[in-house]
Amino acid sequence: VLLQAHQLAERIRLRQVSCREVMQAYLAHIERFNPRVNALVSLLPAERLLEEADARDGELARGEWRGWMHGLPHAIKDLSLT
Repeated sequence: VLLQAHQLAERIRLRQVSCREVMQAYLAHIERFNPRVNALVSLLPAERLLEEADARDGELARGEWRGWMHGLPHAIKDLSLT
């Protein structure tokens, strides 16, 4: 959670850290801080996010690399008025 995106992406690519481990760290960070900052108003279920992370790890195991954002958690900013 404390690394810059390009640093984390490189560690994922080199398989120094798994996509699942990264997702678990981000989910823990969200659970800890989001109640105070309310930055995320909607989140997919953790199990689904972990399944997606496992799928990205599987791709890496097969030598498949989607590019520098492979396995990085990301959020979509809503632009609607609330």
